[in-house]
Amino acid sequence: VVYGFPAIVTSIGKRTFATASEREDSTVEIESAAFGKATAKKLDGKLEERQLEKKELNFVLDLCEKTIQDFNIASGFSLKIDSEIPVESGMSSSTAVLCSSFCAITELFGKHVKPEKYFDYLYKYSCKKRQ
Repeated sequence: VVYGFPAIVTSIGKRTFATASEREDSTVEIESAAFGKATAKKLDGKLEERQLEKKELNFVLDLCEKTIQDFNIASGFSLKIDSEIPVESGMSSSTAVLCSSFCAITELFGKHVKPEKYFDYLYKYSCKKRQ
């Protein structure tokens, strides 16, 4: 999604990486090389008490919350994001963050999602990021 509209997909030589690890508590923690840290407590399937170093991570917490709800994820987790794609470059860096984060979370908890289903699941978060 570029500026709120579907875009043509093309390959570039830059990547975004996300790794997830399970926590023993109900905290969801995000660490982004570009935007710092965000944390939230999982309460009744929702992420409450959000603390963000930068508001740009809120859309990732929204994705985490929906993923927790849709896939019945019981524990908290840590998510580390590192991207080679320049922020606000028009190269869909936020969509790459969403895709890699969603993949890392679902794989961590053994919830296989076919890559061709990612667009339908993630499109609304890419649009939300632009608002």
